[in-house]
Amino acid sequence: MGLEAVREFIASMWLLYQGLKSKKEKSDVLDSICLTLKIHRKAATRLMRKKQIPQLRRRSGSRLERYSKEARRWFIHLWLKMGRICARRMKAALPEWLPMYIEADIPRSLKNELYAMGTSTMDRILKPIRAQLKRQRNSGTRRSPHISIIPLRPLGENITEPGHIEVDTVAHHGDSMSGTFAWTVTMTDLYSGWTCARAVLGKAAKDVVDAISQMEKDFPFVIRSIRSDCGTEFINETMIDRFKNRLEEKIELYRSRPYKKNDNAHIEQKNNVFVRELFGYTRIESPAVIERMNRIYKNLWQHLNNYYLPQTQTLEKKRVGAKIKRTLSKPITPCERLLASAQVSESVKGKLMEEKMKINPWTLKTELRLSMSKLWRHFVINNRWTQENYNVG
Repeated sequence: MGLEAVREFIASMWLLYQGLKSKKEKSDVLDSICLTLKIHRKAATRLMRKKQIPQLRRRSGSRLERYSKEARRWFIHLWLKMGRICARRMKAALPEWLPMYIEADIPRSLKNELYAMGTSTMDRILKPIRAQLKRQRNSGTRRSPHISIIPLRPLGENITEPGHIEVDTVAHHGDSMSGTFAWTVTMTDLYSGWTCARAVLGKAAKDVVDAISQMEKDFPFVIRSIRSDCGTEFINETMIDRFKNRLEEKIELYRSRPYKKNDNAHIEQKNNVFVRELFGYTRIESPAVIERMNRIYKNLWQHLNNYYLPQTQTLEKKRVGAKIKRTLSKPITPCERLLASAQVSESVKGKLMEEKMKINPWTLKTELRLSMSKLWRHFVINNRWTQENYNVG
């Protein structure tokens, strides 16, 4: 029986019930309602005792599907293609990405459904898929004995211009921290979210500092300060000589408080979305693989994240009882943040726009997928990369 039929039936029974005086007759009406609607007698009694004709509403759990199965299937397909970004970022990115999707002809009606999807709906669709993505995190940071060389970073600072960078390392050690393996050095700008990465073999101070020097050229603005943790790869004389004591464009160096990982919360988050989501937790030992990783970082992954993947930033935090309520910004790309900044020169903005016009996000994703497939084809059973089982080709 449909909802409209149920409403008509209850209305007729209610009118009949109101005109009855005998308790037995009313009981017979209630029996008829329970038998027809398969409801409890108390529920039938409450309906009949209402002062007006009961108006049944559709249950929240049985609402009609607003989006078609085809639209949901396309949404999941695009989410996987776009790198499994969060719902807020994907909603902001779709208007730029979808018009350039050329692998298949998506009907206009489906595009309208995809544009209309809210972030909560996206999260509900993705919930069962995301449940498989949790991984255990490992840390390989060692505290430097020369911790007093570099001062603590200012706490509670308000960053209003680009150029203030957080840096950290991510270990590709698999199940064991022994031996020599690859590390990814990641840098992110606190103002815009512009992020770069380089892989190095081992964590020697010179190699890490060389990687930072290479990435300095990839930032479209001048770096003013670098903030790191207390690891030996950052707190050393090589780092100070290369950046703080150089003759031109000196860079201020700061460190976080010992054992306070949240001091560098921005780069800790990038370690996951920028490195782990791409290369996972596999052990990497081969210099040839590291060379390939750096090509992927520099030519594909950095361009995709900095030009076409929107990011949110925390605008305000409020404590409400035992919880902290965060107000997030509208998701926009690091490139858009720089273009909207008054602190960035017009010449830099022109170069950013010129570079963005050369990039198609779908082409980058396709090239990225092919490059990653070539790497993982050489993956061995014991989760180790070695020079013998990899050929740069």
